[in-house]
Amino acid sequence: MLDLEMLEDGGGLAPAAPRAHDVAALFYGAAFSALAFLPKAPDSPEAPFIGAAFNEEAAGHVLALCSLGISGRREGGGGDGDGGAAAAGGISLCSLDVVPLAAGLGACTALHACDWGEGDGTLVAVGGAAGGVAFLLLNTPHRVNSSPKDFSVSDSSLAELQAADGALPPRLPGLHAGRVACVDARRDCGAVLTAGPDGRIFVIDPSAAGGGGAPPAPFRDTAGGAAYNCARWVDAHTFVTTRPVGGLQLWDARAGPAAPAAAAAAPAEWGHTGVAALDGARGVWRQLTCCRVHPARPGLVATGASCGTVAVWDLRAAARPLAVTPAAPGGGAGRGAGDVTDLSFLGAGEGVVYCTADGTVAEAAPGEQPPLGAPAAAGWGLGSARTLAREPLGGFCALALGGHSGRDVLCAGDRENLSYIRWCGP
Repeated sequence: MLDLEMLEDGGGLAPAAPRAHDVAALFYGAAFSALAFLPKAPDSPEAPFIGAAFNEEAAGHVLALCSLGISGRREGGGGDGDGGAAAAGGISLCSLDVVPLAAGLGACTALHACDWGEGDGTLVAVGGAAGGVAFLLLNTPHRVNSSPKDFSVSDSSLAELQAADGALPPRLPGLHAGRVACVDARRDCGAVLTAGPDGRIFVIDPSAAGGGGAPPAPFRDTAGGAAYNCARWVDAHTFVTTRPVGGLQLWDARAGPAAPAAAAAAPAEWGHTGVAALDGARGVWRQLTCCRVHPARPGLVATGASCGTVAVWDLRAAARPLAVTPAAPGGGAGRGAGDVTDLSFLGAGEGVVYCTADGTVAEAAPGEQPPLGAPAAAGWGLGSARTLAREPLGGFCALALGGHSGRDVLCAGDRENLSYIRWCGP
């Protein structure tokens, strides 16, 4: 059990009662490096997802379309994740199809799936180790009585695959100098956001990308003066970035790259990671590794950092995070938990779930919600944290939220394993 240190004494944040959950341990035969759930029919027992992995049969990197089948849900369960695999039962993993990635794209280093266009379209944005970006448009019917077996590649993407001998080519090759660290698509603005360690940020219109035209100009290019490891849309016009050295920056796509938005004009006021023990450290201990925006309250952003730390920030007004997890069980940087590799808000009014490089999946539950207009110090907070699943001989590198309940958790391990966490009861 991890205790949370609150930034203000007497903040009045009461931990939520822990919910029972099951953990199903699954084996795929290849280590996924990225995951994303796809839309599902409301009455379907199958939860489709797409993942990136190296496939020995294809002798290369692929996108694998898979489905998780469920035969039942228990009304109670073990709350700490120990022994949950045996109790979970009824979870099956089925591989439906694979799409090879072209050699010019390299291994998938970033993946995001998003509803796109009209009807049942889903855009899968892929960032590669070689710096290129590819787009795969799927038809994903998810009406009543539909099934993941009804999914298909759209005509436009099928033409791209056929022209590249069946492999998904980079629509924008060499967009970044080196690997793409993050891709994030947003339907209402019709744009895909990318960022990388080369210090470049791009805002791309997939419909206008490629086709032999000139490559898009970067939204921002630091020429190696800074690196970015994550970028996420906050709303249709603004996005937030994190850097390996720590620090959040908020950008307005309409205003251009000259400077971050006013709320983040002085990121030093926010600290590097939001955790005093890490901010006082140097080198690899003081870094942010990932971030996610709250699905219902876009002013809130959760960040993961070194040593298993998670912070929740208010982009609108806060000069420091609302709540954080400690840097390590002993409070010192460099000891204890592994770095946070991925995280997500569980939903409106719920907490944050995250996975670490040392094989832990944990939930940081929310505290009480403040009244509208309350000071930042009394704002949305984290009330408690608990371990949901453990992989003692490996680590977790990716996490996806969705599945059968819409808030179940799928984590990819580096030992060709998956952990599927489903909540019991309503």
